[in-house]
Formats: sequence, structure tokens, C-alpha cells
Amino acid sequence: MPDHSPTELNLRATPKAVPELRHHLRAHDFEVRLCATELLTNVIDHLGEGTR
Repeated sequence: MPDHSPTELNLRATPKAVPELRHHLRAHDFEVRLCATELLTNVIDHLGEGTR
């Protein structure tokens, strides 16, 4: 059974953070990893690289 406990990560929005985020979420379903990496990518694109 997947772990549904909250996950909190403090990452800077950089392209290097995307694989790190995927790694931290490896225990979650594909859809969770996809949504999280899309969100991170949108932060980079719209708020700027390096955003916390």
C-alpha cells in the first residue's frame, strides 16, 4: 500500500531539482510524480529559476 503521509521538501526551483524531486517521490504513484514535476517546471518558467 502506498504511503499517503504528507511530504515536505525545500528545493530551489532549478532544472537540477527536477530529478531530485522525482527521487524523493519515488514511493508515490506516477501521477503524483508527474504533477509535482509539472508544478516545479511551471515555477521555474513563470516565477524564475532559483525561486524557493
